[in-house]
Amino acid sequence: MKVVMEIGDTIWKWIDSRAHISDIPLRGMPDYALNVSYWTGGFLGAAFIYLIATGIFLMLYYQPGKATAYLSTKYILTKVSYGNLILTSHQYMAYAMIFIVFVHFFRNYYLGNYKKPRELTWIIGIVMSVIVLVMGFTGYFLPYTEVSADAT
Repeated sequence: MKVVMEIGDTIWKWIDSRAHISDIPLRGMPDYALNVSYWTGGFLGAAFIYLIATGIFLMLYYQPGKATAYLSTKYILTKVSYGNLILTSHQYMAYAMIFIVFVHFFRNYYLGNYKKPRELTWIIGIVMSVIVLVMGFTGYFLPYTEVSADAT
């Protein structure tokens, strides 16, 4: 065990001599960072990355068009390995992202984050929220089921 510790210390000293990691001051975590509502932006980022990854996978099998949209969705659900899991998780993550967008919006409105000096950040957030809602609306139509066709 002592040999392992010495090797670890040697490696750490070698890395630190080049990257100067020990010179970086360590700060404590602020109390507000422990509140879950503070994490909504991170949740949105993670949901966006997940939706991009699963969307690229689904795009490989999806065929747009009135005649093929429903059949390709059915093919993904029944024939593609883990297609049911990926399509369903993509759908529910999209629902979750829309919900988190509203939570994030109301949290920032309540805290007054739309006021000076954050006006531009607020406007960019509103534009991004509209884009998310439009993408959710168009994504709801893609399977071309009876419900999605009637809803849109």
